[in-house]
Amino acid sequence: MVGFMRSMLGAALKTNPSLKFAVLTGCLRIARESIFTGLNNFRCYGISDVQYADKFGFTSDEVDEMLAKAGLTNKKEEIQKWYDGYHFGNGDEIYCPWDVLLYVDDLQRNASANPYSPSDYIKKNLPSVLRNELIAKTLYVGKRIEEFGSGLKRVNALCRDAGIRYSFENSELGFKAVIYRSQPIDVTLNVPINVTLNGTEMSILALLKTNPDMTRDELAERVSKTVRTVQRSIDSLKKKGIIERSGSKKTGSWIFKK
Repeated sequence: MVGFMRSMLGAALKTNPSLKFAVLTGCLRIARESIFTGLNNFRCYGISDVQYADKFGFTSDEVDEMLAKAGLTNKKEEIQKWYDGYHFGNGDEIYCPWDVLLYVDDLQRNASANPYSPSDYIKKNLPSVLRNELIAKTLYVGKRIEEFGSGLKRVNALCRDAGIRYSFENSELGFKAVIYRSQPIDVTLNVPINVTLNGTEMSILALLKTNPDMTRDELAERVSKTVRTVQRSIDSLKKKGIIERSGSKKTGSWIFKK
């Protein structure tokens, strides 16, 4: 390695007739005035030198100009928090150029990745924009995602049916749903002390108390269970004498017996 560095530095920077001026940057200092380097005639500027300090990274003015052109002036405080940790001598703060460029690039790509708004997804049949296709497909195969592009429609439908107020807000990565807390609903269940209910049965009873007209399909969606599982739970609740059906299957409702 010593032989390689001596040959490379000497040939490229010392005995190169085509070279007028060169700059080397790096974390490790080059051995100066050493018989092993093959390169001795140079000036070294380290972290204690102010001269050329602004050439090692972005100055505050340069970052301000970049953010202004990118329309991201509101991100100055956050960038300053993470990427302005360089000081050379007693000079001004210097921003890490590579990190700042990557951060600005990520913000711009995320902002322009999806041209649609949440209302567009609710009103139209639009395909999902997959930010990470590998993760999305993994969640889909693992049944953590039921259907691409249906999430916002389900949020809208569930909040509308339950009378819950919600809104969408823009964020760095697109938008987020904000669900507002409503007044608590009394879902106290009067179950005999000698009757034992599992978690699914308790969830179904709580939903039926707020809306006794809910169907099996609606209950299955709300408790994240299959229709068959919901039907078994309903049969169990009927057998335990807690609920009964009043009216037809299509237009009837559920009545609490206890």
